[in-house]
Parts: sequence; C-alpha cells; structure tokens
Amino acid sequence: MSSIAHNPTGLVDLPLEMLVEVMKQLEWDDFLRMRQTCRHMCKVSNARPIWLYFFEKYLRSTIPGPFHPDKPVQDYSSYELESLVLRRKGTEVAEGRFPRQRKLHLGKPSSDILSNMHLVHGGRWLLHAVANGSVEYVDLDTSEHIARPLTPPPYDESACVMASMVVDMDMATDDLPTDRSLVFNLGLLLWRMPRYDAEIIKPTSLPSMCIQVWRITFQNDCQGGSLLAQCLSAFPEEAIANPRAFSLFWGRIAYSLCFVGEHARRGRCVVVVNWQLANASEMGHQRRYRRLWGQNLASPIRQVACC
Repeated sequence: MSSIAHNPTGLVDLPLEMLVEVMKQLEWDDFLRMRQTCRHMCKVSNARPIWLYFFEKYLRSTIPGPFHPDKPVQDYSSYELESLVLRRKGTEVAEGRFPRQRKLHLGKPSSDILSNMHLVHGGRWLLHAVANGSVEYVDLDTSEHIARPLTPPPYDESACVMASMVVDMDMATDDLPTDRSLVFNLGLLLWRMPRYDAEIIKPTSLPSMCIQVWRITFQNDCQGGSLLAQCLSAFPEEAIANPRAFSLFWGRIAYSLCFVGEHARRGRCVVVVNWQLANASEMGHQRRYRRLWGQNLASPIRQVACC
C-alpha cells in the first residue's frame, strides 16, 4: 500500500511563520474576522510579531496623535501590545476581553480638593493637582489606584493654591530617551490665594503667583514603573491679576490675566513667555503682551493655545 503525501489544502495547514505574515498583510477589520474563524487562527493571532507590526502601524502614526510608550517597546509582552492597539483602534474582540467602560475607585489623595487633572496620552497615568499646589499621579494599570506625589507644593503646606495644569507631549528637545519611552513637559500656573483674619477682615498674607515647567519621565522599577519629575523652569508673575487660560508648547508658555482691584483699569491681556529664559526668582524675564482693551470685562478669556 503506497503512502500518500499530505499536501496543504487551506490556511490552517500553512506553517506558523507563513500564517503570521499573512495576518500582517490584512486590513484591521479583516484581521479581526480571521482571528474569530477558529481556535487555531485565534491562537496564531496572539503571536507577538503580529501585534508588534500593528503597534508600529497604528500607534506610531501622527493621527490622532503619536503614542509615547511608558517603557521600551521590547519590554512589552504580546498581551500588552494587543491591549494598546485595541485601545487605540477602539475595537473590542468577541470575547469581551476589553470592556468599553471601566469604573475606577481612586485611592484617597493627600487633599480632598482636586483643582485640576489630566489623563496622559496612552491612558495609564492620571495627574491631578491638589489644594496646596502639588501634583500627584495615579497608575490606572494597577489594581490599587493609589495617589503618589509627583511635584512638591510651591508654598507651605497650609497654603490654598489654585492650579492650572497643561501637558506638552510634543516638546522640541535634544535629550529625549533613545528608547522612545514616555516623556513630556508639565506646565503649572500656581496662584496662592490671600489669607484673611476673620476678626479684622484683612488679609494676613498677600496673594502670589508662579509658573513652573517640569520634565516628566518614566522610570522602570520592580513595581511596574513610576513617574519622575525634574524642574526645568520656575518664575513669578504679577499677583495683581487673576489667571485664566494657560497653554504650553515647546519653549513658550501663554496665559491670560484679568487684572482686579485698583489695577482693573489695565483690563485683560494674554502673556507669552519663553520659559527657558525665564528661570529666575525675579520679575526681570521678558514677556510679550497682547492687551485686550476693547473686550467686555465680564467675559474673561477661558482658553489660549500655543502653536
């Protein structure tokens, strides 16, 4: 009895390496359909080279924005790459492995009052400013969402500070990590409100305003990673106006001021500062003003943007 050689008759009979290359050539929707055809295809679709290919294809693009990994790409597992790609594509697999909604219970921060917050691009790190002007962060990929300190309070712990916070993911600099891990600049506009004596109804401390720029980087550690902050610039601003909008891009900071009290006649203005040259404790840094004399004082500027 002669033996009959077995010849491949379909995709499932192809070698694993060839199936991986076939899946990499598919469009996204076709790939999702193919991985659901049978158990074998589903198992093959978990191969790391496939998700590394999709990671480079969909997360390195500039639309809707480049992804900044929080650790070297070679340290991501196949499952982590799959999760990142699915998050970017906004697509769920049939097993319901990645639900559309997730309710988070954050650990109690150092203050009951959160004055501002920002979800860093990528969805893992949540930054929030507390009442004393410091910034804390929460790692949303951990089971216990505990607030950890990132930047210190600019004044004493008992000060009541209004904080505006902006993040620049596209800063121009020559000292970015070679492994393309997470790094961004964090801008803080901090306004310390005056304190009043309840008996004499007079301020016991004057208001104060300062602006800070921090370089935030990812540090890989035994706990899965953390964020580190390095102060790049800190300088004061006139405390005779209420800060409104705030924006940061590359080496420039823009913010709007609404003058109050005896200085109200100065109206409102937008200020642009080169923060790289303004790192000082005095008011001697150069600023560019755009005064808005003809505007209605009852309608302050709510948003400005550096571009």
